[in-house]
Amino acid sequence: MNFFSGCAVLSSFLKLFWEKLSFSGPYAPLIALFLIGLPLLSLSRVLLVIWQSSRVTSTGMLPEILLQGVRVDLILMGLMVILPLLIAPVFAVFDAWQQWRYFTYTWLIVAITLVIFLEAATPGFIGEYDTRPNRLFVEYLKYPNEVVSMLWGGFKVHVFAGLGALVLTVWAMSRVMQPWLASTNTLPNLYFWLVWPLVILLTAFTIRSTTGHRPANPALFAITNDTM
Repeated sequence: MNFFSGCAVLSSFLKLFWEKLSFSGPYAPLIALFLIGLPLLSLSRVLLVIWQSSRVTSTGMLPEILLQGVRVDLILMGLMVILPLLIAPVFAVFDAWQQWRYFTYTWLIVAITLVIFLEAATPGFIGEYDTRPNRLFVEYLKYPNEVVSMLWGGFKVHVFAGLGALVLTVWAMSRVMQPWLASTNTLPNLYFWLVWPLVILLTAFTIRSTTGHRPANPALFAITNDTM
């Protein structure tokens, strides 16, 4: 298969992908966020598990680690779609279908790029702090000179690999989302208003991730003695 035939196959696949999501109307890009984000996060976790296999094996809880990881990923995806869902009625009231397409197009590209950025930064962060990126990842941004000096001094490979991953992600997601910009909304506006409260409840439950008294929190996922 040459380059041009490969591009044609990819284009056909993307067209079919968005056609299959057409049943969901304005919710299509938010469903796409789950369908794209969850496999990427799971793949990253599998690669991290292989890298840290000795530590994972010593816990004897590989299935629990992978399953709880998917649970956390669902929470993350829920957080990423809740804001577009909450403001979607504004677009519906003003019948702004074109504006909704461009807004969700940009939102999804930024969301997936952020996911890839954090996953790409994870190995270097683990090597330095022996943990996944956490609040320190954000707090140290207050000291840009020190951060830049540290990254350039000992993490050049990580920096260039991360930048490359970001550029590739933006390009790839722009291609993936291109058919969405050309889509038309064939569903009646009544459909949106009937489904919207149910979608909000489902997303809220995805974020809460439990029927217990308290929502999911870091302590809930501390299933081993290893902080990793």
